[in-house]
Amino acid sequence: MKIKGNLVTEGSFFINDLSPISSLIFLEDFATSLGDFTTSGDAVWTRVTNDGNGDLFSARSGTISNNQLSILKLTKTTTQKTTICSFDYKVSTEENFDWLLVILDGQLVNRFSGISSWTSSKFYIDGAGSHEIKFIYFRDHADSGGTNQCWIDNVSLRYQNAALTVEGSAQIDDDLYIGKNAIVKNKLSVGGEIVTNGEFHLFNTITEIRAARIRSASSANAFTLYNQTGASAGALYSTSTNNILEIFSITTPETLKLQLGNFGDVASLELRGGTAKARIGENLGSDATKMLVVNGETLIRGNVEMGAGFGPKQTGGLSTEFWKADGSKDSNTYATTSLIGSRVEEEKDFTGGETTWVLAGTPSVLFPHNLYAGTTSGGGLILLDQGVDYTLSGNTITYLSPVLPIDPDERHIIHYNNPTAPSGYTNPNGDVKLRNANVYEPINTSAYYKNGVIYDSRNLQLMVVTDLHGDSTAVQNAITMMNEFSTIDGGLNMGDNCINTWLDDFTFVDPLLSIGKPFLNVIGNHDEGLGYVVADTGSTAAAYSRFIAPYETAIGGTHAGKSYYYKDWTTYKIRMIVLYEYDDNDDLNTGDSSLYRVVKTTRVWSQAQITWLIATLNSTPTDYQVVITMHQIVQDQITWDSNNFTDINHIVPGDSSTVSDPDLIPDIVNAWINGTTLSGTYAFTGEASYKTSISVSANFTARGAGIFICYMAGHAHTDITGNVTGYTGQKQIVLTCATSDASRNKYGDLQRQVGQRSEDAINVVSFDTWNRQIKIIRIGAQITFDMRKRDFIAIDY
Repeated sequence: MKIKGNLVTEGSFFINDLSPISSLIFLEDFATSLGDFTTSGDAVWTRVTNDGNGDLFSARSGTISNNQLSILKLTKTTTQKTTICSFDYKVSTEENFDWLLVILDGQLVNRFSGISSWTSSKFYIDGAGSHEIKFIYFRDHADSGGTNQCWIDNVSLRYQNAALTVEGSAQIDDDLYIGKNAIVKNKLSVGGEIVTNGEFHLFNTITEIRAARIRSASSANAFTLYNQTGASAGALYSTSTNNILEIFSITTPETLKLQLGNFGDVASLELRGGTAKARIGENLGSDATKMLVVNGETLIRGNVEMGAGFGPKQTGGLSTEFWKADGSKDSNTYATTSLIGSRVEEEKDFTGGETTWVLAGTPSVLFPHNLYAGTTSGGGLILLDQGVDYTLSGNTITYLSPVLPIDPDERHIIHYNNPTAPSGYTNPNGDVKLRNANVYEPINTSAYYKNGVIYDSRNLQLMVVTDLHGDSTAVQNAITMMNEFSTIDGGLNMGDNCINTWLDDFTFVDPLLSIGKPFLNVIGNHDEGLGYVVADTGSTAAAYSRFIAPYETAIGGTHAGKSYYYKDWTTYKIRMIVLYEYDDNDDLNTGDSSLYRVVKTTRVWSQAQITWLIATLNSTPTDYQVVITMHQIVQDQITWDSNNFTDINHIVPGDSSTVSDPDLIPDIVNAWINGTTLSGTYAFTGEASYKTSISVSANFTARGAGIFICYMAGHAHTDITGNVTGYTGQKQIVLTCATSDASRNKYGDLQRQVGQRSEDAINVVSFDTWNRQIKIIRIGAQITFDMRKRDFIAIDY
């Protein structure tokens, strides 16, 4: 029945339309071809004749590798408000990682993974017009499952017919009974019940549903709200003091599943079966202070707040003030938040005066803790731990043995009387994790990328330090923060580990190279030695033996007995090339063999390293991208960015101290990026002008064009990003020194203070090869002298 105008009844209204529930407008069973479907991506879908649902025909996804797509697309125009798209599918993929995506007009409507037999599915298309349906098989960055294929069959489009269609408003003073489906395109007012065996749709603006219960007489869900654009919308409210919305099960007697109240004496939100499972309300029962009941057992009283980086926060009360749902106190005296949620900060105030606190029990070494305690009157106790629960009885704190699974991000803080630690207490800022609590979210987020429909694929993520200059505390802080994140794949140390010269200790960085993850090491100018004196510096061979050879196994790269090498991060298809800038400056002074002929910290490329670089670039797999790292910037001619990670007052000239032609490396990289050839000679200048010119003969045409991510460097003791002037696609990233020593930080724009967050200048860098972005998160110093915040950034390449 279709009513063009309004429908008004003074009693009940019954309708049982026997017309078909839907009308078919399109069907493709792939019996003869892909029909109206088109296919694209890294590999195309094909019609197969040996596997179908009901016959032997279907469409199968193309054979793709990791990080690739295979797309099957259908574009159709519909003329009705509601269209049903039905299809059969089968998948054989890596479960929860490689997906068959179903996308309607650019929006994900469903996805399937794992290994399944033929299964039927459907979704609704709202609104008349042109619509695009895509079936996309997507593989993530690693591993495989099943046969790595998907199948689609019997794709159909049907218009949703209705037993009742009202073009205007419908006002029914009693009950409304509908045999199948109903569509009302304006306002609906019902004084009694709406009962339908089919689906009930309200389009346009729904102004009110007065005290009515909307339900399905069948076992299917049967209530949807739409606005004029086809998006889900609507308003539900009650003019009485009763519930706004009730949703019941179909059992008899009916069991309340969801109730939204009116913030009176009933719950504002209640989820339950036969008994209360979870309730949130202003007033629950007779206790006006109750806020949340879970499982009828645990009650959170008082204020519930959300803090930056933390979950629920409970304040106020005594240590024993934990309450049951019946309003009685828990007899136990403990302060644990393990049932409340992860990353919790709990603050409890305790009465009493001066107290000596006793620590008992030993937490697992896997879940470290720090205790800051004292006996100062009016002060109190501050207890910081990670992932380990405890009991509190009197003045004794007893750590409990960890019971897995345990959340390593959980935090507890307890104090009494005064929340501020008095003088003489250990400063909580001394804990590198606490003072850098703001970095957890950006680091976790930057470990993943989103490509439009998939958001759980991983980026290569590295802990990056540079210019440590003997600062062993910075090394330990980097290790502590690196261990906080399972997503960090390894690290990069970009040189200048020695305080001043080759003669200084270098072994303090050894822990970076023995933490179970690869940590690439670069030789800096201070590591090589300063000046001309042979006794104060290291030769090329000695530098390799000291800084690279002992750590090659830990690095896991491809070495050739030299201080230059490369590492393939195979999961992410990134080749990281480490260059050694002081490779050909061992020539002795002709008049005094105790001196070198060229100052030892000057960049002098060797012919052998340049030949090796060309070969390494040429052998890079065509689906890999490249990062080149060295201690100093690639050349002085850089067009600097104006972002928050660029020191706008930095003086650039002299950063790349070199007697080699500054265009040598950029020219080679430019030829590789474009897949072209390069030949010629590059002369030395200054003190090295006597040396034979570097000869270059590179041919990248067979390999084809490459994708260059960036150069990574330190040395400048400040932060800068930019592009090599005169070259396209050559990004330069420079990061400031990790040491907090004031004499080392005079070149930059950050104030460094030991014991505060600014003590640290450690970096987590993620390489998003899908969206072509370099993501940098600063652990530590973030405020520049011109009051810009240098916390994190995403840089396109």
